[in-house]
Amino acid sequence: MTASSPRSALDSRHVRAMLVFAEVARLGNFAAAARHLGLTRAAVSHQVKRLEDELGVRLLNRTTRSQSLTDAGQVFLASCEAIATELDVVNRRMDNIRTEPAATIRLTCSVNLGLQAVVPALSAFHELYPKVEIDLTMTDDIVDIVAEGIDIAIRGGKLADSELMARSLGRSRYRICASPEYLQARGRPQKVEELGGHAWVVYTLGKRTLTLSARGQTHTLTPAGPLRTNNAASRLYFTLRGHGLARLPEYDLSPRLASGELEAVLPDYDCGSLELQAVHHRGATGSRSIELLLDYLQAYGIANAGLGGLGVLAGGRAR
Repeated sequence: MTASSPRSALDSRHVRAMLVFAEVARLGNFAAAARHLGLTRAAVSHQVKRLEDELGVRLLNRTTRSQSLTDAGQVFLASCEAIATELDVVNRRMDNIRTEPAATIRLTCSVNLGLQAVVPALSAFHELYPKVEIDLTMTDDIVDIVAEGIDIAIRGGKLADSELMARSLGRSRYRICASPEYLQARGRPQKVEELGGHAWVVYTLGKRTLTLSARGQTHTLTPAGPLRTNNAASRLYFTLRGHGLARLPEYDLSPRLASGELEAVLPDYDCGSLELQAVHHRGATGSRSIELLLDYLQAYGIANAGLGGLGVLAGGRAR
């Protein structure tokens, strides 16, 4: 092999040879890779030699008993392993589709999040996989999922328990809003400084202060009003009934904006977001049904009231 050797770009025809090379690197020699792949040693050697000829570089340092990676081989191996990982993911997903899962999955979530986003997502999932039984507990208490035998807990905020694992389901943007009736009676705030003069529906489980930012400027206020609650569903109801301004997450707000029941106030201001996570114990993803549901919840877009991916996943049936 010389610097003047002809070289051509790799394409899809070389994928198998790349997987063979990855096995040689993993097992340390041609013979072991050949046994693992069910090929002859000569076939494995030919595949690697073909790659080297195409790339114009040596991938392996060969001795009579073993092989070691060259610097170029180390770089190339990372790409081969990435392809192998992607193929494994595709195979597992297709296996999920070919074999209909059957299991019982126990979940928990807060009441309001469940009503607004989780229940519709689970309904659509069950239509696709009717043999998967869903046992959903909705409570505003923090549940010990290991002690209670819960498979998945859908929660807002960062995971604190390092013994558990979490998959992000997206971020739900907070926005200030009010009913049209309230805005007609009290006027629509045009400046952030006007917010302090309005009645608020206060959510007592949230932060006492509200920080808004736009165009490099930050404003902080303490919302106050005659109605306070520790329940998100009550917060939504009070806001819909025209009792004041409120800071609501996207999964609460989006359907009401679309219907005209609520209107956004100072929409150019950022007032934070809530990250939703599917929390589970470390062994949960060994279940194909649970892994499938986690994938589905992630694609469904519950953080934004199912605004992402639902039509594709559920064939439009759960809209």
